[in-house]
Amino acid sequence: MIRPTNLHVSNRRLLDSEGQEEGGLKSIIDISQLKRTAENLRASQERFRLISESASDLITGLDASNICLYASGSFRQDGIDPQKLIGKEFLSYVHHDDAPEVKAVLKEMRESCGQRELSFRFRRTDGDWRIKETTANALFNDSEIELLLVMHDVTDRDAKERERKTLQIELEKRNVELERVIEEMKQMQRGLIQLEKLASIGQLVAGIAHEINNPLAFVNSNLNRFDEYFHEFVTAVKVWRSLGEAVRTEPKFLAMVESIENRERDSDMESLVVDFEVLMQHTRDGAARIKRIVEQLRGFTHLSEGNVAEADLNAALEDTLSIVWNEIKYKATVEKEYGEIPPVVCNIGEMKQVFVNLLVNAAQAIEEKGKITVKTGTKDSSVFVEVEDTGNGIPAELVTKIFDPFFTTKPVGKGTGLGLWVSATIIEKHSGSINVESEIGKGTKMTVTLPIDGNL
Repeated sequence: MIRPTNLHVSNRRLLDSEGQEEGGLKSIIDISQLKRTAENLRASQERFRLISESASDLITGLDASNICLYASGSFRQDGIDPQKLIGKEFLSYVHHDDAPEVKAVLKEMRESCGQRELSFRFRRTDGDWRIKETTANALFNDSEIELLLVMHDVTDRDAKERERKTLQIELEKRNVELERVIEEMKQMQRGLIQLEKLASIGQLVAGIAHEINNPLAFVNSNLNRFDEYFHEFVTAVKVWRSLGEAVRTEPKFLAMVESIENRERDSDMESLVVDFEVLMQHTRDGAARIKRIVEQLRGFTHLSEGNVAEADLNAALEDTLSIVWNEIKYKATVEKEYGEIPPVVCNIGEMKQVFVNLLVNAAQAIEEKGKITVKTGTKDSSVFVEVEDTGNGIPAELVTKIFDPFFTTKPVGKGTGLGLWVSATIIEKHSGSINVESEIGKGTKMTVTLPIDGNL
């Protein structure tokens, strides 16, 4: 008799209380369903093996202690033998900085029986660290494997992303630098336009000064002649008065003398003489002042030209104050504390340019009414010039920038940012120094120090 292969037959003897066989029990079980289930399981396992072995991602199964119970063949991509990984603690391959977080996530996964995505650095056999973007799944079967990890290598992608971000940051920096250069070029263009205007104004002023000098010479000459004529007239009047006193006793001249005396009283001759003297003196002072201003203007028309020679800085400051007085008079009073200083070897034209910048900046720093103190003196083998104002002051973070070319705190169109840079360049050329002391709300003091012997 042929037994069907899908039936499982088992025989069992039945014994009495004395251990004697009294019968038997035969059981027949249909195992076809179990075979089909086992075959399906084997087929499923084979499919899983084929998928995991052909997948580019790394697949591993962990037990409750994070020990590797399964490792796909794709681990060979990282130079790791899958068989040697089995039985090892998975966290030993995770970067020590990332391990605590990974351990906590895996623990949470077991407790929540869910799915999580995480990223960490995983060590290759050669010691290189690769970034793995990982999906962790909790398993619900009765196997020893509790967690299944599928790891995708994103190292190259992250490297490219970091490179892209680096390039983007570099591009942004270069854009900022380009914008700064463009702004500097705009400032330079405005500065060059301003310098061209100043050069044109300088030529114009030189011509005007020359033209004023000619009629001024006539005015001064005529004033001297008027003074001579007037004093001759006064002398003649005095002689006439003496003559009048002498002929008063003659009846025939008395009426004439009295008529002339009446005319003198009506004209207030005495006051006229006094007023004429005063007016002549004022006119001389005015002409002298015009002459001095013209000379000062001519001294400023070619500031970059000029020979190096001994110069009186106190006198240079006086000339400069006269030139910039219109910028100062409505904003500040000027206190002068000039010391007795020796002549300094310098280019006086360039030094006047420095003084112009310092004085104008001091005036512009004062919003309403304030004070500018100009002080000179000697220290060791040097001469110093201080220009101190009671203006707004300069923020501490900007003090180191005020001598940079094109840097200005003034509104657009109000300054080129070249004044203090030019001044610092001139002072450096003279082997001197310029120092700034400033406090917000209290004012600023600029101190220029020059060696007496020049060292140019």
